[in-house]
Amino acid sequence: MGTNHLEEGQFFHLIPLTKDDSDFECPKPSGRFGRESDCRTFYSCVSNQARVALCPPMTQYDDRLKTCYITNYVECYQKEQFVCPEKNGNFRNNKCDRYFICKNGKSYMRKCPVTTLYDIKLKRCANYFWANCNEIDNQNIPDNQDNQVVKKNPKNETIFQNEK
Repeated sequence: MGTNHLEEGQFFHLIPLTKDDSDFECPKPSGRFGRESDCRTFYSCVSNQARVALCPPMTQYDDRLKTCYITNYVECYQKEQFVCPEKNGNFRNNKCDRYFICKNGKSYMRKCPVTTLYDIKLKRCANYFWANCNEIDNQNIPDNQDNQVVKKNPKNETIFQNEK
């Protein structure tokens, strides 16, 4: 029977940790965790020791499934440049289904689970029906965006429209 993902126990090539990986701490003693600098790799934690594992060709790590999966079926979100306004906390992204986590001043982008959006008041993902992700404080609006209205389009992206 054909499958598009690798089953537990299949071989992943381990590669050396880089300088960027030195700050990574295993969230759990064992498991697989996405590596935002490269979607073809992930962290494999065993007894709280992190190693970087490389997915086989034509696959990328799927953080939801916790395994490598055919590239065409994986939504990969690499780290976006984001300057943390505070050392620790959750912060909005311009796409409502994503947010940033800041840990010790380093930012990591995360995607909300299906049927949820990032709520700016709760500072976490919430049911998309009630989530408030559209409110923007004036300091985040560029100077050339005066007299504009913020709306959410069908792709849950924040967009600006000129008021008339």
